[in-house]
Amino acid sequence: MTESRLRLAGLEPTANRSLVLDLLHRAEGPLSAPELLARVEGRMNKVTLYRILDLLTRHGLVLKHQGSEAAHFCAGVLTQPVDQGPRRHGHFHCRRCGRCFCLGPESLPPAPEPPPPAASVDEVGLTLSGVCRDCEKTSA
Repeated sequence: MTESRLRLAGLEPTANRSLVLDLLHRAEGPLSAPELLARVEGRMNKVTLYRILDLLTRHGLVLKHQGSEAAHFCAGVLTQPVDQGPRRHGHFHCRRCGRCFCLGPESLPPAPEPPPPAASVDEVGLTLSGVCRDCEKTSA
């Protein structure tokens, strides 16, 4: 599945690209580059990982969310083809612990009309910030 997604995006499915994309698809939520680096267990260096993340982001296979502390990357929700309207995705970022969570499509408002002079919108993103339930429990 990962190799076919890479090919459809016009990318050669190298072992490292497949590994990173597969890790992001299997993750329970967005991961930061340091978290991904720990999961690849020395199979690639930091520079290679950042280049792959940049490439996957540019080709629309991965979404990048820039939090207040670190960027997080996710891929599991990018299943809607672009020809079915703009891909919609959202994140919740906890200001206390720094974790980032993907929001389901039901949490997102409808896509707005593209402002002039934009010809079309292919992606809609939303970021909510606050305190996650785990952090609320520890402060109560």
